[in-house]
Amino acid sequence: PQPLAGELLHSIVEVLQPWLTWIVGFWAAGVLLCSLRPLVGWRTLQQLRRVGVSAPSDEVLEAFQRISTRLGVKRVVQVLNSTIAKGPLVVGYLRPVVLLPVSLATSIPMAQLEAILAHELAHIRRHDFVINLLQTMIETLFFYHPTVWWLSHRIRIEREHCCDDLVIKLFNNAPDYGRALLAVE
Repeated sequence: PQPLAGELLHSIVEVLQPWLTWIVGFWAAGVLLCSLRPLVGWRTLQQLRRVGVSAPSDEVLEAFQRISTRLGVKRVVQVLNSTIAKGPLVVGYLRPVVLLPVSLATSIPMAQLEAILAHELAHIRRHDFVINLLQTMIETLFFYHPTVWWLSHRIRIEREHCCDDLVIKLFNNAPDYGRALLAVE
């Protein structure tokens, strides 16, 4: 069986050898194009962090600090209201910022807002930024493989579910959290 595998490998190399330059060129062009996506995303997130932001109310800051302590988040995390963000999100890893849309912060009950804040803090506690960075790198290098994109999509969904589960466990109030998620949508 071993010589047969060697012969097969040699045959494949012979067939691909004339096309190798084109294959590598296609791959390099794909990696270059796919590298633009995270760079543009990073720039957009940096703008979200700086433009249209303001300090939240003292009540929100107190709730944020209380939840941060309950979740055991030891890092310094800033929370800001945003006029641009369409939904709550975490920006950054070294100096994370939780951005809350102004309309959300003023339109839902505090219990629901606390659940949303807990969800975002769960992302920080779980170091999801690092996992997302690794995922993006794998997507960039293996852009041509549909299984990579499918698996990456599933991981993102499961990451959200993990944070949802943590919030439900923390507050023990799934219906209220469900209403908060509906308010975000």
